[in-house]
Amino acid sequence: MWYFRDLLKILYNLCHIFSFFGIMTYFRCKMRISKTQLKLILDLAKDPRKILIIGFLILFAYVLNYDPNSYVNTKVIRVVDGDTIEVKMNDKEAIVRLFGIDAPEKNQAYGQMSKKFLSAIVLNKDIVLNVKDEDKYGRILAIVYLNDKDINQVMVANGYAWAYEHYSDLYVKDQQLAQSAKKGLWEEKDPIEPYKWRKQIRFNQE
Repeated sequence: MWYFRDLLKILYNLCHIFSFFGIMTYFRCKMRISKTQLKLILDLAKDPRKILIIGFLILFAYVLNYDPNSYVNTKVIRVVDGDTIEVKMNDKEAIVRLFGIDAPEKNQAYGQMSKKFLSAIVLNKDIVLNVKDEDKYGRILAIVYLNDKDINQVMVANGYAWAYEHYSDLYVKDQQLAQSAKKGLWEEKDPIEPYKWRKQIRFNQE
C-alpha cells in the first residue's frame, strides 16, 4: 500500500516540476521528496518498462493540468526595474518578468523613472499574475494585474516601457499612442531600445 501511495506522490511532484505552470511550486515540491521516495525513483529507473509507464502518466497528467492562462495571487515585495519585480509565493521569493514589454535598463535614460513609476503602482500590493512561461534565467513571465488593470499595458501606455514585439504584439498599439503623445521616454527624439542598449554595452566591454 505504501508503495502505491508513494508512487502517486512522486508522480504528483514530477507533474508540477515538469509543468511550465507549476514553476511557482517547484521548490516546495522538490523538498517534499523523501529519501525513501528518491530510492523508489532510482529503483524504478532500472526497469525501462516502468520508466515508460511513468513517462506516459506524467505526460497524461501534464495535459490535464496544462493551462495557458494560469492565474496566481501574490504580493510584490521588491521592484527590480521597470519590467521586473520580486514576489512572495508559498513562502518563497520569485522573480517575475513582465511579459510583452521591455523597460529601459536602470543605468539607461528613463531607467530610474521607469522603476519609480512601477514601484509607485505595485510595491507592497497584492497582485494577480497571468503566468505565460518561464525564461532561460528561471524568471516567471507574466502579465501583472492590479485591481483588474493590466500593469504591463500601463507601463507601455505611459511611455515607461517598449512593447517587446520580438515576443508579443500585445502592446504595440499602446506604444504607438504613447509615442504620438510624446509620453515618458518618447519625449526624447531617438530613444534607444533596451536590447540595443544592452548589446552596445556588451560590445564596449569586449
